[in-house]
Amino acid sequence: MAHIQDIRRAISLPALADADQALQEYARSFVLPIAQQLQLVHSSFESQQISVPNGSANVVVGWRSPAPEANYVAVATPSWATIVSYSGKTLTQIQFNFSVVAPGAQTLLVLRVR
Repeated sequence: MAHIQDIRRAISLPALADADQALQEYARSFVLPIAQQLQLVHSSFESQQISVPNGSANVVVGWRSPAPEANYVAVATPSWATIVSYSGKTLTQIQFNFSVVAPGAQTLLVLRVR
């Protein structure tokens, strides 16, 4: 009979006083690392919609937060038919150059991924 009571003790839930500690350990072990990874992913992207004035052959985009390193990727999608290249890429800004100047007021959708 003592053997059955040992089994019951082994599969019973922890006492209520121990539950808080178990929950804290779970949060430290699993929840916090996941939250930190999500924050890292969230901070890795920055997007902006930039107004491009009529006749502009280029535009300089300043980042809201500096990139931690210069090997980030920047993608630019113009609202008119043109080829986009970049120059002057730094931690705080990048210049986009257009093969066809902006015909009227246009926009440039920019995404930075680091």
